[in-house]
Amino acid sequence: MADCFTIPADRVHRVPEGMTNLQAALVEPLATPVHAVAKAGDLTGRTVAVLGAGPIGLLVLAAARHAGAARIAVTDLLATKRERAMRLGADAGLPADAADLTALAHSALGGPADVVFDCVARERSMAQAIGLVTKGGRIIVVGVGAPAPHRSVSTSSRTARSASRAASCTPPTTTAALSP
Repeated sequence: MADCFTIPADRVHRVPEGMTNLQAALVEPLATPVHAVAKAGDLTGRTVAVLGAGPIGLLVLAAARHAGAARIAVTDLLATKRERAMRLGADAGLPADAADLTALAHSALGGPADVVFDCVARERSMAQAIGLVTKGGRIIVVGVGAPAPHRSVSTSSRTARSASRAASCTPPTTTAALSP
């Protein structure tokens, strides 16, 4: 970590009037989750599963809730992360390694998820996403796992999209998700 560094001027954006330092600090990390939620389409009244309760997964949770998702279930291996997701507005925090994860999620959401955000991007989480999403639903892969997941998906009944970068996400778009 450095105290000072140099970056090209075209990579710097002026912080808008009225935006707090905390909000400004969250613009970059929130850009990818906001972009992912936008790729999912209208979430109003929809059920959502978020796989992974790390920083990106929790910000996807916040963005999905802001976008009007009716019920949101979040999965993670660690109980502390699931508890944090619950404190931040998840309707259910589910163990990602549960043998009956699909049944638990469907019970928490009232059926299969309309949209699944895979914030883990591993082979296992992609398989889980396919099991959790409803026929005709969407899977949004948020982030990049190592190695990248490769799985055959029938696109006739489900849509899978990637949202690993948010190059086009502008501060005003992100600001809306930061507002109470």
